[in-house]
Amino acid sequence: DNPQKAKENREQLENAQKKLYGYYGYEDYKDVPKESLPKNENEAKKIREKIQELYQNKPLTKRYTICLDAKSGKEKWRKELFKAINLTNLLLGANSLIGIYVPRVPAEGPKSVLIAHDIENGNKKWQIKMPQIPPFPPKMTDEKILLLFLGGEIHAFAEDGKELYTIAANQISFSTMYIDKGLLFLKTNGTVCHDLKTGKKLWSTDVDSKSNGIIVGKKKVYIYGSVLDAVADSDKGEKLPPAYKELKEMDEFKGIMNKPTTKTVSVLVAFDKKSGRKLWRRQGLYGWLLGNDERLINIADTALTSLRSMMTGAKGYTVIRQIDPDDGADILMKTNDIGFIEPQLAGKYVVGFHYTRKKHVSALNPYGYEGDTQEFRIDGITAFRIR
Repeated sequence: DNPQKAKENREQLENAQKKLYGYYGYEDYKDVPKESLPKNENEAKKIREKIQELYQNKPLTKRYTICLDAKSGKEKWRKELFKAINLTNLLLGANSLIGIYVPRVPAEGPKSVLIAHDIENGNKKWQIKMPQIPPFPPKMTDEKILLLFLGGEIHAFAEDGKELYTIAANQISFSTMYIDKGLLFLKTNGTVCHDLKTGKKLWSTDVDSKSNGIIVGKKKVYIYGSVLDAVADSDKGEKLPPAYKELKEMDEFKGIMNKPTTKTVSVLVAFDKKSGRKLWRRQGLYGWLLGNDERLINIADTALTSLRSMMTGAKGYTVIRQIDPDDGADILMKTNDIGFIEPQLAGKYVVGFHYTRKKHVSALNPYGYEGDTQEFRIDGITAFRIR
């Protein structure tokens, strides 16, 4: 109703926030003049109170959490958000709507609050105050278990707010975790399998799983990734003449003279789902992995996986390989000149988008080809039949 008042309010709010964030050493506010910063915690407290007051003034827009009926679009309920609070995430449980609320104003005490609302009326069911702001959005599993990363641990909560367990982890483990059929897989010096309901560690492997590289079947788990293998003596190169032995002990030559003892190998390994016992392993696969208990499909693009193609800028081709889930042997292999991306397994077909391949810039052709000047375009959808 009063645009000028709203503008003045926003300016006052921005100035107060700069002073407070600068006082607490926020990275984006290091350039705020020191003479304008509060001199102690008491002055900082007064600024926080001023910010709270400014957030409550009417010229600022009101914000709500609103629940609509999916079939009719009619509003079921709405809850006004406190103006000094940000709602960062919303997760839907069976009977609850769970959100993380973060104060806009830095202050002592909890840095964020996990709150569950009744899905029928929006009333608060429970809340958990947290000492930090979670660095990643929480995840709600199909089993309605809430997983939250905080303080170097994965915290698991039931929908009633009861904490089920914690697992020591890092941010990479949480951001890359995979959940399927009641199992939780974490990347921690390989891949570790946990029971999702209890958090109990079931088994682990040194295979470092790739993104989307885990397939959980009824009795088996297939992990597609990489391992460090010992280098065979035959791969370590010829033995050095006696005159060169002294060089190996000199710091200046150690990195050159010492041959590697390990190498990274791309592997697909099948494990027993319950015990983690290794059933079979095969090497030399690249690209995407799709599948289930009945069919395992590996799709590779030689323009990305062949050293020769990458060096010459060749168009490459698509390789589709069907693998026997029982022993890892090839059932069939097909090649095609078309480009093939975003593959999906649909029964006895592998379906994806296709495009026309073109040559590209490379080490042996730095001037480029038509593929570097023409816009990439999807030509259509293609299905390959498998067994």
